Amino acid sequence: MFDDNGVILGDVLRLSAQHLRMYYVGFQLVAKAKFLAYTGLAESHDNGETFTRVQPTPVIDRAPNALFIAALHSILPTENGYRAWIACGQRWELIDGIRYPQYNCWTVESPDGVTFDMTKAVKFLDVRGDEYRIGRPRVNRAGNAYELRVTSDTRDKLYSCHFATSSDGITFTRSDLSELPRGGPSEWDGEMTCYPARLDTDQGESYLFYNGNGMGRTGVGVARWIGK
Repeated sequence: MFDDNGVILGDVLRLSAQHLRMYYVGFQLVAKAKFLAYTGLAESHDNGETFTRVQPTPVIDRAPNALFIAALHSILPTENGYRAWIACGQRWELIDGIRYPQYNCWTVESPDGVTFDMTKAVKFLDVRGDEYRIGRPRVNRAGNAYELRVTSDTRDKLYSCHFATSSDGITFTRSDLSELPRGGPSEWDGEMTCYPARLDTDQGESYLFYNGNGMGRTGVGVARWIGK
């Protein structure tokens, strides 16, 4: 199975009081690549107590722009259906004898949130400078616009969080704003802050959850939003 070696959460949509749709990334080990990772879909009809796969194969599978990785990390309803934001991996980078996946960020529309035509996907964010991968796109609505948070990695293995905005969810302007600066030299997030996700409460508070050193090996943190 495409998800026989582990899964990570992509995004969750609430369709009704009891009906949830969960997108996840399934990992598979193969002989001639480090791994393959494609997007699966599961649904719950008991408000998230249990989930069942919609199908045994990926809903976003291998494509010319996603040879090794097609990982959905955000999806939102639109006037025409849904729009998803995906990390797509095309090759590998050898750093200190270890192969790391190279990937960048793409977006694609879906009429129903289940079928995705990756031949119509658009690349909206790519690496720059010494970066070799940028991904884990987390998108939130901000009024009539969109805000995006991504994580990049450099060949010196310096993970960084980046913020971007868009009026249409397709063309994003990357900012130099550092929302999550690293902690002190001996702190649990002193080497790395990555994979931020914004969550808004019914009480009007907003939080950024993020991973610490080792892509989260040292723990998961939360920061309270005080900007804007």
